[in-house]
Amino acid sequence: MQSTEHITTSYCQFLEELNPNNLQMLKRFADQNIFFSDPFHQTRGIDEYIAILDTMFQKFNQISFKTENILFNSAKDNNVASFSWTLKMRHKKTNKFIQIIGMSLVEVAQYGLIVRHEDYWDPSSNIYRIIPLLGATIGLVRKKIANSSR
Repeated sequence: MQSTEHITTSYCQFLEELNPNNLQMLKRFADQNIFFSDPFHQTRGIDEYIAILDTMFQKFNQISFKTENILFNSAKDNNVASFSWTLKMRHKKTNKFIQIIGMSLVEVAQYGLIVRHEDYWDPSSNIYRIIPLLGATIGLVRKKIANSSR
């Protein structure tokens, strides 16, 4: 069996090269029953995970994903890793540029496939801003908080 370090590093490299044409190759890295979550989704199953990524490619272009700082638990038999990342993309309808900085936690099964991928990031940092009324409201709330802390 390959190590958690090798599998996670290979997975990160694949995610950096992910595009609409190679989405199905995700099945080489992830278990059929993978648990995936982020601030907007919580799902189980490789097809559902692929569908989430496919939707991203349908709604955004100029997508760039870069992983950094892959961390592994120092326990001998631990199968969990985490990595930080930056996602940059442009919304196709509004043409607004979005940059998200986040962190992922992945768990690798004994048989070498990823069984859990959890993303952690702040959706109010950019994503909510492309939703017309919600974006304006969040902008006002942030401004009011900033002014009250002075």
